[in-house]
Amino acid sequence: MAACSMLAFVLACGAIPVSSSHVPAAAKTTPIPASGEGKGQPVQETDFPTAPQSLVFRGTISAEVSVGRPNACGSGSGPYGPVIFAYGLYFQAAGQWLAFNVTTDGRAYAGPSSYHTRAWLSAVGPEGQQPIGYKGDINLVVTKDTMPAAGTVNGQLLDDAGHVETVSGGWTCVFGPSLGPG
Repeated sequence: MAACSMLAFVLACGAIPVSSSHVPAAAKTTPIPASGEGKGQPVQETDFPTAPQSLVFRGTISAEVSVGRPNACGSGSGPYGPVIFAYGLYFQAAGQWLAFNVTTDGRAYAGPSSYHTRAWLSAVGPEGQQPIGYKGDINLVVTKDTMPAAGTVNGQLLDDAGHVETVSGGWTCVFGPSLGPG
């Protein structure tokens, strides 16, 4: 789950990952496995606050999402690229957690408007977000980019076999301590 949030954070902030070969030896650390509850535990879908949605997914996944858990929302920039906007959402359909992500990555974000964006839809399992199931370009409309941010999406995503998943409707997100850029 944290990887999904971090991906959205990296996309939204325009950060460039640094390989460990470029990190000074003194700055390298070895992660300590988490144990018990609380700090150090992986981020769970339920760690994100709920926000009202009006999204409709049709295809292999058929769902009307009225409440979701946004994990990324907002604009950001980095030293190597334009300002971008990212929106990410965890939601459940038929008892399965799914992740829906949209980003203007590579297309400059200039405030509330309509954007041709990249999007993907993936299942989420015990080890986090699974390989991307569906991906494609969709229309993202940002009507408000301050919290609570809001807008609409409309378009089609495809899996590797060519199956179509359509998504349309409205999205909102609210600030939470685990939320990516906002």
